[in-house]
Amino acid sequence: MQKFYSCSCFCTDNIFLKEPRLHVRFLSEEQFRKDYRSILRSLGCATDAQFNSVLQKIQEEVERRQNFEGRSAERKAVIKETYKPLHEHVYYLQESYLSPEFLNIAKYCQTEGASQEGLMDLILSEAAPRVYRFPVFTKDFCREFVEELEHFEQSEAPKGRPNTMNNYGILLDELGFDEGLITPLRERYLRPLSSLLYPDCGGEWLDSHKAFVVKYAMHEDLDLSYHYDNAEVTLNVSLGKDFTEGNLYFGDMKEVPLSETECVEVEHHVAEAVLHRGQQMHGALRISSGLRCNLIIWMRASRQRNRICPMCGRTPRLQPSQGYGDGFTAEASDSGWTCALTATEAFEEKFNQFTGKLENFCKCSVHRPLSPLRLSEGRLAAHVTVPVPGVHVRVLIVGFHLNLDLRYRAGHSTGDGHRWGRRARDLQVQGDAAERQGPITRVRKARWKRRWNGKWSGVTSVIHYLSITKE
Repeated sequence: MQKFYSCSCFCTDNIFLKEPRLHVRFLSEEQFRKDYRSILRSLGCATDAQFNSVLQKIQEEVERRQNFEGRSAERKAVIKETYKPLHEHVYYLQESYLSPEFLNIAKYCQTEGASQEGLMDLILSEAAPRVYRFPVFTKDFCREFVEELEHFEQSEAPKGRPNTMNNYGILLDELGFDEGLITPLRERYLRPLSSLLYPDCGGEWLDSHKAFVVKYAMHEDLDLSYHYDNAEVTLNVSLGKDFTEGNLYFGDMKEVPLSETECVEVEHHVAEAVLHRGQQMHGALRISSGLRCNLIIWMRASRQRNRICPMCGRTPRLQPSQGYGDGFTAEASDSGWTCALTATEAFEEKFNQFTGKLENFCKCSVHRPLSPLRLSEGRLAAHVTVPVPGVHVRVLIVGFHLNLDLRYRAGHSTGDGHRWGRRARDLQVQGDAAERQGPITRVRKARWKRRWNGKWSGVTSVIHYLSITKE
């Protein structure tokens, strides 16, 4: 099997705090206090005791993630040795488990000349923009699958939770479902389908996955906060059992600010799937009674994510991993845009490359909001917050080639006795600004670095314009 990796951001980024419903980044206690103390205070975490309680939970979660793979392997070995399945046949995919409607969809996707337009005639509905709903399994299979999961939950075998947002659920890889059930489902049926529906998101290159089941019940998890997935394409199947309310809801892609998003509710019926882009914001409303189980398959395309990690927005910092890891491979991406990336996705990649290098250069954490992009007169723009007084960074991108223009406002001292006027000695760098080593670049970077080290006399504003122009 192809060797897969994880990104090191798994241990630092997207840590979910359930009470304030906030995703945070944790590099150190000092960084966390600086970046989040005032935010948490505004959300009701006012006392030192409350803040320390949050800090302890985060540190426990970081420790869990750092040791996740080793403990997961231990659980998997114990389960294999001691657990006796109730329904052994559900561990191996058979066509009889699949609904006739889904088999027709899969058959069409594999025919020569299949198109998205023809496929839409077979899909039950487009429940929200690019969110598709259709039956996948038979109700008999769903019933037996849930019975197997309940049998496992009642056993003495060790269990790991899926992620920080779901406290109740099962990792299907640990239970042994990957090889016989989930992998053939992805390869034979879901990848051909995704290649037609999501060619711009890596749909035709889905080569790994993470599969788990989440459970919602009274006095346990009742809902799921607004979020995006660590996936290119996500399949969400309602397995049952009986529950009321608890609709899903979908917004826009993660780059679009919430203030500019209109969410759409989507009903989720037993045995039906909802297929959507992993980076599309979504959540689940509260159930009011009963028990609800959902099968979640995060499908990943290494050819897509090798360029930029969808969770931290930077070039992946690969860590050795077991199994499918987080879907990254060590193979270099193609030099061109192998996916038909949208302008927004291109902007996100360049924007995050820039802020990642800015963090490495100034040795401090740069705050990037969850949805950093906005449209402005046909251009995509974003603002970055740097925790140094008097510094403002603005990013503008309109294409696929990177220019960096550092402009020092008129009348400010450079710290070495010189005073530069507006646009004096503007620095224009084609390509990757951090990699170019022209003489002007070296001089300007050296002066800038001295300021970051504390020599800020007279400098009240340094503005960085990041622009992209077409060839």
